[in-house]
Amino acid sequence: DTTRFAPDSSIKKDTVLVYVKQRSDAEVRRVTQLLKERNRPYTLMRYGTYTDAEYLQALKRSHAIIWIGRSESQGIALQEALATDVPALVWDIPSFGSWDGGGKERFTAQELAFTEATAVPYFSSACGLRFTKKEELPTILETFMEKLGSFSPRTYIAEHLSLAGQAQAFIELYTKQLHLPEAYLCDT
Repeated sequence: DTTRFAPDSSIKKDTVLVYVKQRSDAEVRRVTQLLKERNRPYTLMRYGTYTDAEYLQALKRSHAIIWIGRSESQGIALQEALATDVPALVWDIPSFGSWDGGGKERFTAQELAFTEATAVPYFSSACGLRFTKKEELPTILETFMEKLGSFSPRTYIAEHLSLAGQAQAFIELYTKQLHLPEAYLCDT
């Protein structure tokens, strides 16, 4: 929803939002410690512990988001951050099981070894940066902060994931599958 999740120039952007979903406390501490060492104020939010209104307000106060997630099928909360024009530094995973901490017991050994995964299924270089190895964090954090002004995540969302654009893509797919002219279904 690019109307509700839109930048608000009347609110000072003075923090980095650290968003955590299904990752270990050790990984979170690694990120927050680096932010403290660099005197960068941050707000920590954990998936499932906030209201939509709290999340939207945190986004509007944030000049960046550090996304510490696991695997996603859609990644709605991140898409909302990007729609609010908040660039993202994503600590991604290349496969199930490639994270520190618990949760691996829910997957078979075969799934943990061979299933590709990502925390950001819809993402591009316009949105920010991503990395997978904890050793990369200090360097990529510096690079990300230096490049903050060069990202345009809201443009990416508008061009690829807006509600109107997705509705149009659905209509095109539907008409193609039925071999019907688009005008048959609606007058656009």
